[in-house]
Amino acid sequence: MNKNELDEAIKKLGMPPHLYSLNGELIDGIVMMTEPDGYRVFRNNEYGQRSEEEKFSTEEKAGEYVYSLAIATTRLLPKNIRTYWQEKYADKNK
Repeated sequence: MNKNELDEAIKKLGMPPHLYSLNGELIDGIVMMTEPDGYRVFRNNEYGQRSEEEKFSTEEKAGEYVYSLAIATTRLLPKNIRTYWQEKYADKNK
């Protein structure tokens, strides 16, 4: 899945947009960075500390990992937050 497809899939999970970045922006959340030799994916915290960091040669493999992290993250969110973002995303696409 490419970045656009990945973004759509993550939104459908109900993941708030401030918790992930697919363009390498160092946020407090899941980050996917494009590098000269592939992609780097990790969780970044408010102090700039990285965890669950992995490197991939293809966008597809990096996307699969980002999606798995997004699933794990949304499972930890209260249902009302997931539902709010799912409904907000659905309303935009009507």
